[in-house]
Amino acid sequence: MKLFKHSWNAAIAALIGAVSAAALLFSFIHYIRPFLGLPFRDPFADGKSNLWQPMGGAWDLANGTMQNHSDEWGAKLLAGSKYWTDYVVEADLEILRDYGDAGLIVRSNQEDRGVDAYNGYYVGLRSIDDSLVIGRADYGWMEGRPVPMPGGVRRLTWYHLKVVVQGCEIGVAANEVGTQNRAWTVFQESGCVASGRIGLRSVATVASWRNVKVYSVGVPAELAAIRRHVTEETHPEFPKGEAAYNSSHTFPTYDPKDAKFTPEKTAAKAHPPQPISSLNNLPEPVSHPVSVRGVVTLTSPQLYVQDVTGGVAVAEVNVSALGIGDEVEITGWPDAQPFSTILRKADVRLLLGRTPPPPVSITAAQAATGVFEADFVETQGYLQHIHYESGNTIILDLDDGSQSFRAIVTGGPSAALYRKFSEQSLLRVRGICVLDPRFTQNEVPFALLLRAADDIDVLVGPPWWSARRFIELTCVLLLLLLMILFLYVRIENWRMKGILDERERLALEMHDTLAQSFAGVGYQLQGIRNGMRNGPANWPTINEQLDRACEMVRQTHEESSLSIAMLKPGSPEFGDLTIAFERCASRIAEGGDVRVTVTREGPIRALPLRVTDTLFHIGAEAITNAIRHAQTETVEVHMTYETNAIVLHVQDHGIGFTAGGQLRSHGLRDMEHRAASISADLHVHTAPGEGTCIEVVVPLHSRKVLTELVSHGERYITRLAFKAGQKLGFHRR
Repeated sequence: MKLFKHSWNAAIAALIGAVSAAALLFSFIHYIRPFLGLPFRDPFADGKSNLWQPMGGAWDLANGTMQNHSDEWGAKLLAGSKYWTDYVVEADLEILRDYGDAGLIVRSNQEDRGVDAYNGYYVGLRSIDDSLVIGRADYGWMEGRPVPMPGGVRRLTWYHLKVVVQGCEIGVAANEVGTQNRAWTVFQESGCVASGRIGLRSVATVASWRNVKVYSVGVPAELAAIRRHVTEETHPEFPKGEAAYNSSHTFPTYDPKDAKFTPEKTAAKAHPPQPISSLNNLPEPVSHPVSVRGVVTLTSPQLYVQDVTGGVAVAEVNVSALGIGDEVEITGWPDAQPFSTILRKADVRLLLGRTPPPPVSITAAQAATGVFEADFVETQGYLQHIHYESGNTIILDLDDGSQSFRAIVTGGPSAALYRKFSEQSLLRVRGICVLDPRFTQNEVPFALLLRAADDIDVLVGPPWWSARRFIELTCVLLLLLLMILFLYVRIENWRMKGILDERERLALEMHDTLAQSFAGVGYQLQGIRNGMRNGPANWPTINEQLDRACEMVRQTHEESSLSIAMLKPGSPEFGDLTIAFERCASRIAEGGDVRVTVTREGPIRALPLRVTDTLFHIGAEAITNAIRHAQTETVEVHMTYETNAIVLHVQDHGIGFTAGGQLRSHGLRDMEHRAASISADLHVHTAPGEGTCIEVVVPLHSRKVLTELVSHGERYITRLAFKAGQKLGFHRR
């Protein structure tokens, strides 16, 4: 019971320690989580965009700047950790249109595609009212009071934004790079969003960003510096309808005289626009440039424009101010190609912003005919392989069962986004259909130029059963079989080694008991025979010799019976050595005047068989020597069960002997040999006239206990393997 109590206390202590360690680890992780990944700086200058996730838009990285080529409402590019709390975000931004706004998102969560489809805050510059704007988005929009930007918000001009978030306050400083035009504001909201990541965002315009960095050092000082320039904090004051918001602001009105993109009347044009499909039927050589009008469907790696009749590629133009969905008028020299026409030396005139046309759904076989060259199409196929090339170019090899083709994304924000697509998945892709060898590499009949990762949809995941997975599964099964075979061989070796060790031990025991006893009996019988052969029988001598032989046989029988009982798990001697010592002492001291007492201290512990058997034989030898040779009246045997050791004391109060002498050296050497076999320490304390004490200390180290547990586990696995072999018909001969 005491042993169970110690084990239970140890288990509770271990559990408390594990819970405490886990709590400390959790607290440490919770403490450092808001700072993981900080400071953060974009790798745009190195031509990389790792860890940025697009949510709508058409993002492109070039010349150290990240640009969104789409005038989609609410295109977002996100990065950072949702656990970031208080931090400072700085970035340079450039708006490439006269309308719309662009800026930064802070403390963003639960993002989705859509203009206000996230939970967080947006800070940006708006060109429609030349103001610095800040507000709260939660799948809706609540805006603070806009702050006029001195000098206005002009296109093709770089501005620097600094956003400081601390607690429920957001401080903003904006300035036009290279000038003294500056604006500040502080936004405060009760029940604010406590943490979130950062992002880039544009609305109805094309914009560029660079030098994005986030840090958490000096946040209070940065916020205090902004607050010195602000006389009144703003709040989300306009959670109202659009009409209420518009009535609170004065917006610029449309004046045809001041309109920057007022289309001229086509009657006054020297080359009126014509359908794009007519470019394939122009006579050669072309004597004058031609004009077409359409919607921008792609800006990188080349400008593509499409109307209701078809699409056309435009070469050698500056597309920095153009976005996907813009309606443009293009005048250039047509260059006939095998399947299409390219406009070169073209002039592009922006008319107005529109939404991109929907893709035409076709099959891969239809795309390979060239009829849909330069058109915005969608098709589907099974993903065969993904190539990651320099310049953030991603190439997807696809096959729909009848036709192979490829999908190409140039300048995407991060190659990590495409690793979620598994081979043999059925994908639907949207892009510009081209047969240009620059993109097909003459390996496939056509390629699709995709705008972003959002142009890829996974229709069906990869099949579970495939040749590759069959080979992988076969290899795993073979490896598992080899491991089982290796384990079985090792178990067999361990079992055979255990059997050999046990046989060796039993042989030594039989030699020390049965063989020596039989030798003594044989010696007595031989003496009787020689006495009867050499003369008249001396019956008193013969009777004495027979008595000694019978005593030897009886003693050997008792020792053998006790040794066999020690080996039986069900016997009392197997579990409690004190019972074995009491029986041994009563047998040896029977009929004599020596009194033997056996005591125990501590709870009984389950010991390995080898330890139990060795301790018994050492104790029996010590008791025998004390009774026969010590000339003592009492022998005290004491067993102590300690936490990490078992201690045996055999004490007599006899005549003793000189330690290290030759007296009874054979018995001591035998006990020392037995003690060494179980890594025990044997100590003999004696002196003439002071009695003798035999002390045996058996250490129970964790390593020894672990070894015994492993040994028991090996025996259990061996029995299971043997039973399984019998069931399968493998009988050992």
